[in-house]
Amino acid sequence: MILLLMAPLAIPAKMTLYPSNRSKLGTLGRPVGSSDQLIQAEGDMDKSEPLLTPSTSTTNIGSFHESDSVSEVDMLLAEGEGAVKKKRRPKRGEDFTFREAIVKADFWLLFFVYFAGVGSGVTVLNNLAQIGIAQGAEDTTVLLSLFSLFNFVGRLGGGVVSEHFVRSKTIPRTIWMTFTQIIMIITYLFFASALDGILYVATAVLGICYGFQFSIMVPTAS
Repeated sequence: MILLLMAPLAIPAKMTLYPSNRSKLGTLGRPVGSSDQLIQAEGDMDKSEPLLTPSTSTTNIGSFHESDSVSEVDMLLAEGEGAVKKKRRPKRGEDFTFREAIVKADFWLLFFVYFAGVGSGVTVLNNLAQIGIAQGAEDTTVLLSLFSLFNFVGRLGGGVVSEHFVRSKTIPRTIWMTFTQIIMIITYLFFASALDGILYVATAVLGICYGFQFSIMVPTAS
């Protein structure tokens, strides 16, 4: 069972250790911006002659820009054909290898947020029975059932709410993540205060925020 559960890890391990080089092809199966198209374009430019002869300064400026553009095109073609390999770190929104991800501040920021939000929720969940007994709850299984029910509501509702506001109001998902963690802090203060009748309400609110964290973190990381 452990081997079956760990089997999907072979996919990122293979992608990290043995990355595949994929060439970008055009619609007709030819490389985008191939050298044949460049030679044909230069031939067409040679056949056309200007009606007016430009001045010396204008000619120099034009040749300067033309040489720069041609050199950039040649460099891009050389990179596309594999003659030149230009190392470039991936930007935000692109695929990262594990080594590239661990040196990014975004990775560690998401890791810390997930560790603080979900980690504290797991801690309360594992000790929820002891918390209930300490506050005089007769049946602690009710607390666990309540947490599980609202955790389910939070996971479904978190995805729906965050997706709706991303599309309609362009509100990023990290705003909802911050908002739910602030509510979790207040909920932990309610647990510590041990007020009468607040235990079940705090458990339900914590379950919703805990489910929100799970449903929002995956699309945020992607």
